[in-house]
Parts: sequence; C-alpha cells; structure tokens
Amino acid sequence: MNLLIVSDSFKGTFSSVDVSRFLKEGVIDKDSSARVRIIPASDGGEGFLDALAASKSFVRCNHDGSDLLGRACRSVFLRDGKTAYIEAALTCGLANLAEDEKNPLKTTTFGLGGQILAAAESGCDKFVIGLGGTGTHDCGIGALQALGARFFDGGGALIPEGAGGAELLKIVRADFSNVPTKIGEASFVLAADVKNPLTGANGAARVFSPQKGADAEAAAMLEEGSLRFAAAVKEALGKDLLSLSGGGAAGGLGAGLSIFNGTRIVSGADVVLENARFDELLRAGIDGVITGEGCADLQTSFGKLPVKAALAARKCGVPVCLVCGRAGAGCEKLSDFGVSRIMALFKEPLPRAVLMRDTPAALRAAGRSAAEFFKSRA
Repeated sequence: MNLLIVSDSFKGTFSSVDVSRFLKEGVIDKDSSARVRIIPASDGGEGFLDALAASKSFVRCNHDGSDLLGRACRSVFLRDGKTAYIEAALTCGLANLAEDEKNPLKTTTFGLGGQILAAAESGCDKFVIGLGGTGTHDCGIGALQALGARFFDGGGALIPEGAGGAELLKIVRADFSNVPTKIGEASFVLAADVKNPLTGANGAARVFSPQKGADAEAAAMLEEGSLRFAAAVKEALGKDLLSLSGGGAAGGLGAGLSIFNGTRIVSGADVVLENARFDELLRAGIDGVITGEGCADLQTSFGKLPVKAALAARKCGVPVCLVCGRAGAGCEKLSDFGVSRIMALFKEPLPRAVLMRDTPAALRAAGRSAAEFFKSRA
C-alpha cells in the first residue's frame, strides 16, 4: 500500500511535520509493509517556508528585524535566484504573542516590510509571501511604511511608523512617492489561505480580527479604519482595494501589498503543492492520501489545503481521508470536493495542555483507521 500524507499544521499545537509523523506511525503500526511519503505542507501560514524547503533547495537568508510589537527578532527568508520566499507569520505571527498581548489595534506589519526591503537590497525582484497566521490588522500600512510609503492624518501630520491597526482611523492621505523603484517595479505573489475581501460582512475585521484579540468595539474600529485606508489608496493611486478577492488576508495585508502593479493573490496551498510536484506523485501508483488541519468546517472548502489536496487526488481517482482536531459546521460538504472520509480527533474544544498531551495518540489512532479504510477500498 502506497500512501501520501499532506497535512497542514494543527494551529497552536503541532506542526505539519509533527502531525504527519504521528499519522505515519499509526499507518505503519497497522500495516508495517505500507510505504508512506510525507509532504510537509502549509497554505501560506505557519510552516510555509519549511514546506517549500522540504521539496526544493533554497538559499537560507537570516534577517534581524522587528516583530509585530516592534521587538527585535531574527527571522529568515529563502532565495532562489532573484526570487525571495517570505513567511509573514515569522515576523507578524499570532503565535508569537502571549494571550494578553493579542490586540490588532496595536500590532504591526512593519517588520515584514523591513524583511522585504532587505531581500530587495540583496538583489531580489520577485517576492512570494505567505500571508497566513498573522496577529495583525493594519492593512499592511506598517509594511508599506518600511518600504517608503507615508500616511497622513486630517491635520497633515505623519502617521508614525510601526503604528498598529488603530492608526488606520486617522488616515486621510497616502503618499507612495518615496517607495524605491526596485520595490515599485518588483513582482509580488501573495500566497493566501482565504479569499475574503478587505471589508464587509465577510471582510477581515468582522471575520478574523476576533481571533486576533479584537472585541466587538475594536472590530468595528478596524472595519472603519480599513475603509479609510482603501479610500486614501484610491485617491492616491486609483486602485479599488474593496473589490479585491483575498484583500482581507492577513488583516488586510493582501490589500496593502496589492498597491503594487505586479501583485497577484494566489492560493498558498497551490504554491506548496506545485513546489512538491503533488500531481506527479499522485500519478505514481498512490492508493490513498491523508490530509488534515486543526478544524475542518465550511471555511475549509474555500480553497484551504485539505480541499486542494482532495481535488487533485479526485482527478487521479485516489481516495482521501481528512483528519482534523475537530469537525465544525459545514464539514459534510467536503465530500463534494473529493474527501472520502473525515476523522475528527475530538468532539469539543479542549485546553491546549490537554491537546498537547492527547493529540499524538489520537493521530496515531487516526493513521491506523485510515490504513484500514484504504485497504478496504483496494
């Protein structure tokens, strides 16, 4: 039996590699003759660079900059020729914050902009940026400030560099004349895990900011601030950020970096799977695919990694088991995308300490069940 395991991380607990390793141990426990290949994966969030580096050789570049609260931090980016691969979660990641530090009114993407600038100064002219997993909602103004953009309030005062999402409410004018030519003419590929717009009922503030520490009042402030940012960009550049699919990714970072003419927003899962030549692997006599993520629900169907893997497997007639920490509302629709079976490890939310203790054994049990399932379909 030949199987592929391509799972996203289980956010807040185990990485893609860890999840896959536990699943593989369960498969081998059930069938010691099984051949199992692990494909480290990410849909643009945590583990994006690790997933890319697992399938291809890159030059690893260290960068000393700042995190989403302006604290000094060391991060990395990958280089392939003149292309830089950057993971926003390394500098702006929600996982980098303690519980009482989570507040998108205060967090910034300024450190990410510094990383982009450093890559450009090293000779890169194309940037592939994984957007998922951030703890920010500043519409990318921090990153843009690091790249030379300036924003002004109604009195003409400059919005301070590295300010958080609360400063969006003050913006009335934007000036991009100081952005270096090498940035303005560069190509940006934004690898996102969502297609949400910047604002509105499905926008970044209303859907995602509560996960980053925003209460109802803060979410309303971020929604209004996002509208003001978009209005300033439209006045300065004539670009409509409000209709942009994926503009709401990473707290509006998708919209912010889309001010550059060479920007495309793509599926982060597609970037990783293409890099791993997933389609080729599926056609090489694979009997089953195990994919997974922390919570499978209706949002999974909006282009997240498990659905991308399942759609590719369905084209090759390969059955798919989706393993998740919990199954939420709408997960039953995933069968429409090629998911053959869903296996939820737990029925209800559990404290992190309990998840860290119990998830490895639960994943091994799921691996055994998946192996039995694939054997029954052989």
